Amino acid sequence: MKWKDILIGALVTLTVTVVGGIAIYYFTKEPEDQHREHLLYTVQQSASFTGGTKDVTFSTVRVRNTGGVAARNVIVVALLDDTDIRDVAIESDSGSTIVKRELAPSRFEITYAALLPSEVVTINLLLASESKPAVSVRSDESFGSEVPSNFESVSIASGKRRFLEISVPVTGSLLVALMAALVLWVRRYGALGLPSTDANNAGFVLLHQGLVDDAIGILHTAVQQGRYDPYVLSNLALCKALKGEADEARKLLRAAKFREASGHACAVVSFNEALIALVGNDVTAGIERLRAAVDISPKEIRRYCERSIHLDKVRDEPRFQEIIKGA
Repeated sequence: MKWKDILIGALVTLTVTVVGGIAIYYFTKEPEDQHREHLLYTVQQSASFTGGTKDVTFSTVRVRNTGGVAARNVIVVALLDDTDIRDVAIESDSGSTIVKRELAPSRFEITYAALLPSEVVTINLLLASESKPAVSVRSDESFGSEVPSNFESVSIASGKRRFLEISVPVTGSLLVALMAALVLWVRRYGALGLPSTDANNAGFVLLHQGLVDDAIGILHTAVQQGRYDPYVLSNLALCKALKGEADEARKLLRAAKFREASGHACAVVSFNEALIALVGNDVTAGIERLRAAVDISPKEIRRYCERSIHLDKVRDEPRFQEIIKGA
């Protein structure tokens, strides 16, 4: 195996291994919040009633543990500078134990023994006038963070982050797979040389239908325009052999193999070598080179064999039939 093939294979293997490991890590790991508590709270003014004998305002504080473990000794404090707290109503999803509750005109404090994962505590404050309380939330392990609107939007954002955590490595893995497929394709059709879709194909088709002079003109023009890949040179070599110019055919074959063709390019060179050998009535060498070409690109070379008129003389040859049938 050539060193370029070894290097390409090693790079592809390394890239796939690294990206695959990252993808597995993201797929199998649990969200960080599942291993710790995470306290969030919102502060909202529900409604205000003014113009009567007494003005009142409702302000609501909601606290939620969005983490994966219970938060211990959760303390919620609400402070007001310019109004009084007239009353407090408390709601809890699971009825967590209240260990302390203090109410003063401008301060309210409540302590829970624990706040379970996903549990929400709602504190409704009845205020003497419109005002937003300053709220702090803390536990033995952390401080709460205020969110601007509601917990649902935070959950959606968290879901989007989780989606990106998964989709990014998956996309990377797909790109690596596409890169690996591209590398294999390039190796199959020759190092740095993609199969031609212009002059070479035209010359190749004409050549194998017996229009050798037309094929020579096209392939000569391609070479004069700077084409020097194994496809053009080996096809032109076969043209020269069919015209009886054996010396030029040998020189063109050496030129075709100058760049050490690999993949399908190597198969085409071997295919043309086989036909040149058959032109020289060396059937044994021709069959040997044809077998080598089929070993590299079996589907394509067998198709060429079926359609090329230059193989008509050996179609009944058992060794040829063996190659075509894949025996």
